[in-house]
Amino acid sequence: MLSYAASKGPSCYLKIGLGAFSLGLVLIILFGVFLLYWEENHFIKFRRDVDKLYRRETDWLEFLNREAKRPDKYRSCEILAWLSGICGVTGVIMAVLAIV
Repeated sequence: MLSYAASKGPSCYLKIGLGAFSLGLVLIILFGVFLLYWEENHFIKFRRDVDKLYRRETDWLEFLNREAKRPDKYRSCEILAWLSGICGVTGVIMAVLAIV
């Protein structure tokens, strides 16, 4: 898209396509960072609970209740993934419209 813009001049469709595609790349990187952070944090807390269970500091029902009460932090990751996909598809569509 950049070489096409250099040879033909940037059009409105091409600017929107490059912007959307670039935003999609940034969003997918944020998705990966957030998912890694939250998954690691969740796993550390889970291991802590499992260790307490093995040391008999907690019982099985309390362990299950604690795991069920953990917040679902992955909703924001899902939103980032969807936005990234939408931006990527928008970028490709705008690039096609710029060429046609």
